[in-house]
Amino acid sequence: MVITVQEPSVICGEFPSILHNEDYTIWEGHLSVEVNQFKIKMFIPSYPLMTDASFECTPYIKSCLQSHVDNLKKCKTLLNLLYCIIHIIKSKLAIATLPKDLWNGNMVKLSHTVLMELEKSLSKENVLEIKESFKTVKLKYNDIDGNEHILLFNVTSEYPKGNINILEIDLPLEVVESLAKVNTIGQLYDLFKQSIDSLLPFWRICKNLDEKSWVVEPSKPQKRDVYRRILISEYLSVVLTFNPFDLSSYPDVKFLGSMKAVAEGKTKYIRNLELFGWKEEVDVAENLIHLFEIEKLPVKVSTYETIGSENECYICFMNTIENEEPPSKWCNNPQCSSWYHHSCLVQWLQMVVSCAELSDHISGTCPYCGEKLWCQLRKND
Repeated sequence: MVITVQEPSVICGEFPSILHNEDYTIWEGHLSVEVNQFKIKMFIPSYPLMTDASFECTPYIKSCLQSHVDNLKKCKTLLNLLYCIIHIIKSKLAIATLPKDLWNGNMVKLSHTVLMELEKSLSKENVLEIKESFKTVKLKYNDIDGNEHILLFNVTSEYPKGNINILEIDLPLEVVESLAKVNTIGQLYDLFKQSIDSLLPFWRICKNLDEKSWVVEPSKPQKRDVYRRILISEYLSVVLTFNPFDLSSYPDVKFLGSMKAVAEGKTKYIRNLELFGWKEEVDVAENLIHLFEIEKLPVKVSTYETIGSENECYICFMNTIENEEPPSKWCNNPQCSSWYHHSCLVQWLQMVVSCAELSDHISGTCPYCGEKLWCQLRKND
């Protein structure tokens, strides 16, 4: 049997308090019978076919429908099934008074409030999911750069009174704190969009920097991250912390590495910053190159890509004998081709904030593939 593609639209029009998932296999909400409403959840695994269709509702409603199972099974469409359920409950109401605790008046009021505000504030394609009796809502916004942004939140049963709680969002903490102060879904979504649009220049700067440098941390930068730890040389890295809403100012800089590398790098950076300043007309990578007086920023080699000659240290890029030892295989990942001098690896791990250093060993992640590893500390380390 062929079901018209318009059926979901017809159902949403006839029963606005019934919502569906993306593939129409789950329908959930409230059905109205005269001035009352009751909650129901329907599972249609083969939609639009009604094969193996089932539903969940209160025990009393289920008992009312149980004696009409044969009629319900004859329904060839979901729309017909909904009409049939309502007809059965109406018939029951005509001969008996149903329990007062059966009806979900407050929940229906909440669902109507949420649905009306969503319809007023944004288009349907930006509403990804509504669940938990209309308390939890998942929205999206696509910016002009083609990135999709997700906003997941819930409201209280007393909405629009009470707080809107943000459950999932990938934006800087400063923005999240601002969003948490709004009172309505419409205000929340408008501020969500405005914040994203205002952050686009900052994200473009970060993307450019990620492509032109070796980002040590975060290992997988997210939209919420306002910092980057950039490798400057073998034993020096800097943590750049940006103000995403004031790109005219230069980032705050923290120096990490060996004492000698930090002292030399800091001296160059401060001296050149005082002499030449931070140039807004060039990107962050170019500013770092000028301020640290280097030819170019180190760039991370693609994962598992062969580096140099066989058994070459991945950190210093040399296969020389150091302390009577050549570079060794420290990483247990069979796909990782990295080799390291012991001293190179120890100094690298000591630069990483997230690494753990105990009395006799240090642990962290492989600079090449990210696999966990550890190595023993020696007297001179």
